[in-house]
Amino acid sequence: MTCQFLSNPAFYDIFGMIIFAFITVLFIWDLHTKRKIPIWARRTMLGIGIAGLITDVLMVYFNYIK
Repeated sequence: MTCQFLSNPAFYDIFGMIIFAFITVLFIWDLHTKRKIPIWARRTMLGIGIAGLITDVLMVYFNYIK
């Protein structure tokens, strides 16, 4: 039995979109709380999360929806 959805590139774009959204929400929440993570690390991860989310949303939209 093979996993057909794993060979589909759309799976990875949608999965990446979900993961980057999770990272973005996690670090937005973290920026509003008092944690021991350095502020530069939080802002870097937030930037990576937002950039990845935008990239994956645009990939899904232009390649599979539009």
